[in-house]
Amino acid sequence: MDYRVTSFSESKKGTKAQITVVVGKGRGSLSFTRHLERRNGYDWIGLNIDPRAIPLNEKYEEEMQAAGLILTVLESDLKRLENRLEDISKAPEGDIITEFMLLAAHVDLEEQLEIARDNITTATMAVDDAETKLNIVRRELPLMMSFNPYKYKR
Repeated sequence: MDYRVTSFSESKKGTKAQITVVVGKGRGSLSFTRHLERRNGYDWIGLNIDPRAIPLNEKYEEEMQAAGLILTVLESDLKRLENRLEDISKAPEGDIITEFMLLAAHVDLEEQLEIARDNITTATMAVDDAETKLNIVRRELPLMMSFNPYKYKR
């Protein structure tokens, strides 16, 4: 994004600074003030001046966290169902009614396990999709950007 520096002030130690930049020309120009930190002894890094950068980064980070949380919950549910199925399989033999109830519970748990595995597959795809979106936004509109304080265009 093209910008013009209108003011720049550096701290006494030279590790922090404040910059004011103008983006655009004429009536459509916008002014932004950013606090910067020196990195690598030369680069000045601060929040991106593109107004879309912060909300899009936040949105896709939240989407990624939500998808990851859903996947974690579903994996926990799958583990719980597998443990219950294992417990039913280890149940001692009893009379015919008990055997029938155990068989019915076994069939029911198998169906629930199949549904849980399908849900995990869907959730994994959602996490991958969210990660792809977040990587695109981070590449195209990074949250932080490097500033050149000596970029005066008049």
